Amino acid sequence: MSDTAAFYDQVLSRVIRFVEYDGYGGKPRNAAKAIRKKFPHMSLAECAAAFQKVLAVYEEAAALICSNEDACWDVFTRTGRKVLIPDSLRLELAQNHPDVPESTTSGALSWIFYWHHLR
Repeated sequence: MSDTAAFYDQVLSRVIRFVEYDGYGGKPRNAAKAIRKKFPHMSLAECAAAFQKVLAVYEEAAALICSNEDACWDVFTRTGRKVLIPDSLRLELAQNHPDVPESTTSGALSWIFYWHHLR
């Protein structure tokens, strides 16, 4: 995994905490500070920008899962519960956010389907 992908995957974990657990006091700046603590070589502005990018990915991923829930369930059951997300949704989200690594866009889709539909 590249350093960029590892960075964005860590940002995704902060977005999940922010959205799903009402983390960081609901303040994006606090989330950016948490990201910077893990990546001190990044500026606070860079961390805040990355947080906003991944937050947009997460929000779009939630909308895609919601509007394609049946397709997700179909893939999940057809693959013996090994695959959560149809490739078409992965591709669409990755194309809509080319500056975010595919591991992050794919991770957002998988987490949302798991968190809101499987657990």
